[in-house]
Amino acid sequence: MKVTVDFGVYHHSSREESEKMRREISSMFSKAIENIRGKLPDGISIRALDAGCGLGFISYLIYSEFRDAHIYAIDIFTDSSLQDNSMERTFQNFRHLGMSENVTVVRSDLRKIPYDDCYFGIAASSLVYHNLGNDFQSGISEIHRVLENDGIFLYGDIFVEKRRNQIEELFRISDSVESDVMKGYSLLTLIRK
Repeated sequence: MKVTVDFGVYHHSSREESEKMRREISSMFSKAIENIRGKLPDGISIRALDAGCGLGFISYLIYSEFRDAHIYAIDIFTDSSLQDNSMERTFQNFRHLGMSENVTVVRSDLRKIPYDDCYFGIAASSLVYHNLGNDFQSGISEIHRVLENDGIFLYGDIFVEKRRNQIEELFRISDSVESDVMKGYSLLTLIRK
């Protein structure tokens, strides 16, 4: 039996559109990680947070770039923005990708992340925080709280410009890239103030 990894279908899109979006996001994240690599100490074990992991796509991108990282993949696993999102399917993807030893999957709300202050060196998220609506501030504040001083948050989302003032209260924008493929999608490299 052939084993396949399925990162799902984003709401308001088809399977083909979702795959095209993931290729674009992968390219953007790889470039952003390459740009920050020199800012990370050599030889350290990195604790990374995938905030709103869904079926594990961003966790996989982190793992692909940082094989020694331990990734904490957090999601509520009930949001309808990703079809058939479930903790079990996320575990299955990680097993099939050979990375289950490097990942801890946690069912948690991003507005109350169950880790200590300054716990993570890197956090990443894609197409999640716009779903928080009026709770965006509490969600972004939690990322700030759990990141180390000068920790890095790779924040990919839509409607980023609408939230720029809230973001800049907590983070310094090190880099910003807009997608050529996905209208309104930006990836910000944020450094915790």
